Amino acid sequence: MGQFIEQRGSNKNRIFPKTPQPQIQPGSICNIELMYRYVASKGKDLAQRVETTMSVRTYNEFVDAPEQQKVEQLEYLHYPFWTLLSSAFLIAVFCFEYYYSGGFIAWSVNPFFGPSLYALQALGARTSNRIYERHQYFRMCNSLALHAGVIHLLLSLAYHATLLWPAERRYGFHKVFPLYFISALVGNLFSIMFVPSLPSVGPNGAFAGLLSLRALELYVQRKSEVPATWTDWISFFISLLGLFGGGVLPYIDNFAQLGGLIIGFFIALCFIPELDPAVSRRVVVLVGLSGSIVCGAVVLGLFFYNTTPTTWCSYCYYVDCLPITGFCGPRQLVVQ
Repeated sequence: MGQFIEQRGSNKNRIFPKTPQPQIQPGSICNIELMYRYVASKGKDLAQRVETTMSVRTYNEFVDAPEQQKVEQLEYLHYPFWTLLSSAFLIAVFCFEYYYSGGFIAWSVNPFFGPSLYALQALGARTSNRIYERHQYFRMCNSLALHAGVIHLLLSLAYHATLLWPAERRYGFHKVFPLYFISALVGNLFSIMFVPSLPSVGPNGAFAGLLSLRALELYVQRKSEVPATWTDWISFFISLLGLFGGGVLPYIDNFAQLGGLIIGFFIALCFIPELDPAVSRRVVVLVGLSGSIVCGAVVLGLFFYNTTPTTWCSYCYYVDCLPITGFCGPRQLVVQ
C-alpha cells in the first residue's frame, strides 16, 4: 500500500507515509492509499494527529480492515466541538425559556409542549413586523436559538447528532460553521419575504443546509469503493420529510427551510470532494461560490427593498401552515 518510511527518535516504532501530493481531490474515498497520503501532506498538526494514533500494530490492522472501516478512520479527523457547544447552548436557552414563561401552555395551543406565543415573541422570535417597523434585527439571530417546545428541542438535537456531528468530524469547524450559520440566516430572510404574518423560531434553515450537504455526499458515494446503501438513502429522505413535514406546525417555517436548502447546496459545492470525475473541481467551486453570492445578494436586496411586511402570493401561507392542522389561527396574534 504505497511506500512508507519509519519515524525515529520521539516517534520510534511509528510508520508514516511519504507525503507527495495525491492525484485525487481532498477527501475523496475512491482511493484509500491516496487519501491517507493526502492527510499526511496537509501539515504538521493534522499529520501528527494521524501519526500518534497509527502505531505499527494499529497500522497493520488498518491495512487488513474492511474498506468502510478505513474510510471512517481517515475521514473523521476533526473534533466536533461546535456540535457539542451549540447543543449545550440550545439546551441552556430552552431552560431560560421555561423559566421566563413560567411554565408551558396547553398542547391544543402549542403542540410542541412549550411556552406561549407571547413569551417567544418577547424572547426574540422572528416576527417581520418587529423587524421592519421597529428595526429589531437582532431577532434574525435570536430566533435561531429559541425552540417552540420540548419536542422541537429534541428534534433539533437529533439533527445535530445525525447531520451536524458527522459533517463537522469530516470537514471541520471552518467549513461546517459557515454552512450552518449562513443557511439559517438566509432561511430567516426567506421566511420574512414569503410568510411575514407568521412568527417562527429554531435553526431549521441550518438543518436544511446540512441536508443539502448530505445529498451531495450520497451523490459522490454512488461510484466509490464504499457506495451509499439503501439505508443511507432512506435515512436521508426520512430526515428531509420530517423537516418539511414539521414545517406546517406552529412556530416552524417551511420557507426558512427552503431558503437554507438552496443556499446550503451552493455552499456545500465549495468543499464537497470530487463531485464528478467528468467535471473539473475548479468549475464546481466556481459554481458554488457564484451561486452562494448571487443567492445571498438577491435575498438581501429583496429583504431591504421591502420596507413593510408583504405577502407575495395568496397560497404561500398554506405551504407553511395547513388549515387542517388547526394551529394556523393563534399564530397570527403576533402581528397585532
